[in-house]
Amino acid sequence: MEQRELAEKFVSNDDIWLFNTGGAQRAYDVFGCRYIPELDMHRFVVWAPNAREVSVVGDFNGWDGSAAPMYRREDGVWCAFLPGVKNGDIYKFRVVGANGSVVLKADPFALHAETGPATGSKVWDIGGYEWGDADYMAARPANDALRSPMNIYEVHIGSWRKREDETYPNYREVADQLADYCHRMRFTHVELLPITVNFGDQSYRANLDISNEEFYEKLAAAEELPHTAQITPAQFQEIFKPYQESGDDVVCLFISSQMSGTLQSARVAANILGADNILLPDTLHVTFALGLLVEEAVKMRDAGLSGKEIVARIEELIPRVRLFAMIEDLKYLKMGGRLSATSALVASILGICPIITLKDGLVEVVGKARGKKAAFAAIRKFVEKEPISGDYCVTVGHANVPENCKAFEEYMGDLLKKREVHTQAIGSIVGTHTGPGAVGLAYIKK
Repeated sequence: MEQRELAEKFVSNDDIWLFNTGGAQRAYDVFGCRYIPELDMHRFVVWAPNAREVSVVGDFNGWDGSAAPMYRREDGVWCAFLPGVKNGDIYKFRVVGANGSVVLKADPFALHAETGPATGSKVWDIGGYEWGDADYMAARPANDALRSPMNIYEVHIGSWRKREDETYPNYREVADQLADYCHRMRFTHVELLPITVNFGDQSYRANLDISNEEFYEKLAAAEELPHTAQITPAQFQEIFKPYQESGDDVVCLFISSQMSGTLQSARVAANILGADNILLPDTLHVTFALGLLVEEAVKMRDAGLSGKEIVARIEELIPRVRLFAMIEDLKYLKMGGRLSATSALVASILGICPIITLKDGLVEVVGKARGKKAAFAAIRKFVEKEPISGDYCVTVGHANVPENCKAFEEYMGDLLKKREVHTQAIGSIVGTHTGPGAVGLAYIKK
């Protein structure tokens, strides 16, 4: 068959329609690189409606842009069906833009990728698991997991268990031991998975290989911003599988789907495993606003709510969560291309601090102030317009400058008085763009 015929037969019009109308919940089944057993070929699908040409380049064709041109459907989706592609082959999409420029783009639906600073996508097979949950599956109908008590174990893998030589184990090494321990202690599980931070050719697992303090030290000395890499579906499968077999509910609260593909990777893994006890709401929040939701989820756990009840309550709270913060050093917004050099220079001379918030899962600038105290006052006005509910905790976050955090809490003292306040650090994903010195608060409005 020709590429056009293959695209018509093996790419569903209904799936593309759902994608283009925002209703696709299984887009990962359609897009990216997937093996088609019926053809003994790999299908490559990417959405690029304004491109002149798109081709697949990779290890399998010598990175030749003319070797594997993709067929363009009328809906802006490009497809190619290629034989002879092997598991582990690195590839990208070669895109000729509307203006004639040529770029190589990684696959946003790839199942695996190179370790940074390399950015190639990898052909990857995430099947092949040998199931060992027959006893659990046989017993599951007799258990009412949704009405059973929930007990969440918050664990830092790096300090929980090390190898005999004091080096850190990988998640595969820890998974069985941790699942056994949690089962023995009657925990259901919340596990903290690390984002990978890449400074040049050096990769670090956030909060495992590099502390928050070390991250900000490296950031201050960096000539270009670090890159972060999300957790792959294959890694999530390794983590989820023991918990699926244990039969306990797992509530996973990840960074906003609008700012990271982490949630998508987790959903792909849970779907492949058929793990209906892995509960994956989209928080639409990051950093200490996400921490606020976790704090409230733990309280719900302690109150005896089921996994699904916790998810339902969290999803009710998400639209009411507010985050306001100031950025003290504009250097990092300039380095990331979010602010021009001229604007950054003028703002620095005038002592201007942007005020940021979260809207629809993304960071947005909502104001500016000259100086730290004026920025605190601006945040206070935003909070007074949408007052803090007394029924929930408040989180105050800072980017590795505790003195800013202390000054901010003192300034907001009357608004925070007699409230449950938790102080949290701004991590590497958001901290990469705010730089050190950022401070703010997150709360649930009345």
